[in-house]
Amino acid sequence: GGFEPWQRIPLNDVRMLKDRYPPSVKFRYVLENENGNRLAEGEVSLRDTSYLLDSTRIISSTDTFHYERRMIEHWIRSKLPDLVEKKT
Repeated sequence: GGFEPWQRIPLNDVRMLKDRYPPSVKFRYVLENENGNRLAEGEVSLRDTSYLLDSTRIISSTDTFHYERRMIEHWIRSKLPDLVEKKT
């Protein structure tokens, strides 16, 4: 989301949810086994351009990065098992 400083009401901690501000995150990961041997590594870029269309979206005032967290959790659930299976 973006911040719009020209708004007349104090919006210092308000996140604007608009199509042009899709949540995105980029991170590097390293997957190691219990012995510290590297099984996989890589860089991931995630972006959810349809986040406003999700009928299950929950807007929480206490979770600033709800959409980013959800993207990372989805990536972990969908990709991590495949990475582990390929290396075991």
